[in-house]
Amino acid sequence: MNVLIAMDSPAEGSRVANAIRLADPKATVFLLESVGVVQPLTDGDSTPKWNQIFPVGKRYRPDFPKGSITFDDDFFNTMLGNWQRFKAAGGVKLPIDYAHDEEGIASGWITDLELRDDGLYALIDWTPRARAAIGAQELQFLSPSFDLNGWDSTIGKRVGPMLQGAALLNTPFLFDLPSVAATREPNPTHHPDPEGPPQKGNTMLKKLLLALGLPEDTTEEAALEKAKAMHVALSRQLSDVEAHVELSTKPLRVELAAAKGEVTKLTAEVNKLQAEKFDGAATALCDELVKSKKILPASRDSVVEYAKALGLEKAKTFFSALPGTVVPSGEQGVRGTETELDPKESAAEWQVKLSELEAKGIKPAEAFRLAQKQNPDLFKAAMKARTNKSADA
Repeated sequence: MNVLIAMDSPAEGSRVANAIRLADPKATVFLLESVGVVQPLTDGDSTPKWNQIFPVGKRYRPDFPKGSITFDDDFFNTMLGNWQRFKAAGGVKLPIDYAHDEEGIASGWITDLELRDDGLYALIDWTPRARAAIGAQELQFLSPSFDLNGWDSTIGKRVGPMLQGAALLNTPFLFDLPSVAATREPNPTHHPDPEGPPQKGNTMLKKLLLALGLPEDTTEEAALEKAKAMHVALSRQLSDVEAHVELSTKPLRVELAAAKGEVTKLTAEVNKLQAEKFDGAATALCDELVKSKKILPASRDSVVEYAKALGLEKAKTFFSALPGTVVPSGEQGVRGTETELDPKESAAEWQVKLSELEAKGIKPAEAFRLAQKQNPDLFKAAMKARTNKSADA
């Protein structure tokens, strides 16, 4: 939004048609002739004087954009940056008129700006007539004119808050501004000169100076050089510390690497011994089960897989509890269509098939169904053995 702000009702034919006036709209427009009753001063201090033109804080009015304007560091710093670009492009000063009569004669000229803790100040070179009116207390207050998003013709874009000038009057909207000074206000000892001390209102710079242990009137350039020097010194110290740590910890890191290698080697040896122990124990168990005719030699791998899944002790307990004599009366491991399976040995082998499937993580009911599908003859023989056992009972 592009809005030019001034501090009271616009005069007819104002050069800024879309201005918002912030003073009492009932204010009587000051006419130049009324100043003529006071003779221009011919003595006293006529040098430019610093006067506050903006306070810090938020102000409300229905005709403001969004109903309010906040005068804060962001607002002031942007306005200062625009002012400095204005001067760098050849601008010298901004006009102060009478009661926002922008087509009338000037009462003074803004030649510089400065940000202080309580707001923005302008260095004003008053005309003799205006100094006389101020000295006679006929005119007492300032009212700034500014654009919230001013157009900078030197760079061809809008640049945010831009001061356009001010007015000398008696009915400002910003009533908490002090009376203007024309002859008695001393010049401040600090200025927003890039080559001079920093602006007092720059709180970030003040905090930086405090952190660096520098006086408050240190220039930005000096503070930057100090910060760079400290950065270089700290970087060197950090490099020295890193080098010292690297050198002092090298033996420890070598020892740690060697220790890790030993741990890896020992772990591999322990795993090998445990595997050999398991293989030996599993082989002994299979030999014992085959010898006692509780499993067929072809079932040795199933016993080993069962032992790996559930543990050697559980495998020993399970297979040792199987009924003996599972070896068929005919040729071992060969079944023809004319040879009927032995019910007892079929029951034992059926149980082994179930155990193999359950050892692989298959649930009992699913293992039973799968074993039946894969070994239908064995299933029938095992069921026959169970039926014969029930009949005997």
